[in-house]
Amino acid sequence: MVIRGKSRGNGKQLAAYLLAKRDNDIQPLVLQTRGFADIDPVASLVNTSLDVALLSKSTKPFYHCILNPRKNEALDMSQDDWEQAANILEKWMQFDELPRLMVLHTKNGRTHLHVVWSRFDYQTSKLRADKYNYYKHNSARADLEIKFDHNRTSLKRNKDLEPWHKEQLTNLWKLTDNASDFVASAKASGYEIGQGLDRRPYRAITPEGKSIDLIRNLEGYKKRDFEARFNGYVLPTEAAALRMHHQRFGTYIEILPEQKNTQSVFESLQKQLDEMKQQRRNRQMEY
Repeated sequence: MVIRGKSRGNGKQLAAYLLAKRDNDIQPLVLQTRGFADIDPVASLVNTSLDVALLSKSTKPFYHCILNPRKNEALDMSQDDWEQAANILEKWMQFDELPRLMVLHTKNGRTHLHVVWSRFDYQTSKLRADKYNYYKHNSARADLEIKFDHNRTSLKRNKDLEPWHKEQLTNLWKLTDNASDFVASAKASGYEIGQGLDRRPYRAITPEGKSIDLIRNLEGYKKRDFEARFNGYVLPTEAAALRMHHQRFGTYIEILPEQKNTQSVFESLQKQLDEMKQQRRNRQMEY
């Protein structure tokens, strides 16, 4: 599967492209118009452009993405499958609850999905960020290929994406207060934590299956902070962590579209941690 996307403006031109037959085999099919004030797709994008121009300095209020499976794999996807695919990508992009337009194109017998989100969040009066989109596309693609049993696309390391890992791991560190909770939360976010055998003794296996130095990816923390928290805690070796990752990678993301709430991943994790702490307090009271 190929996923491409970027932020852009000019809602009128975008709508014209999405709905025109042109070199498509058949007339494009509008699968969903969600959250826009107008039902008509053209009016939705045009009026959103005008509204956001009044409320924001940005000239790129939309995020336009294309989900393009292999030809034979796309033939097996139902309209519900396409919507689930958009939901998974939406979770990774952190575009929950934003207005969304979905249009199916079929070109030379190959069907692909165009998804357009309005990035402007009226609750915060800000545009949702589009940073690290290449990494998010890769992660969503891996989840989709697992969910729909498509051929896997190999993932390559890109050092430009590593700030994303630092942000995620640092947030997880701040949300937990002991080694067990940190490892569990990291695992729920697609990471495995292991013991390295070189001069970088603590490793994190990223969602794409790459081993990175954990200490260097904890913003504002030092090796002594990690050692203090993990004193007495036994970690698997880096090799074992890699094996565990490859055995189970992708399974936790598949449940995200099933969630009824629209909390971010970290808000959801915080709720889980609060529940864990309450369970510990309840057990202490029983004793």
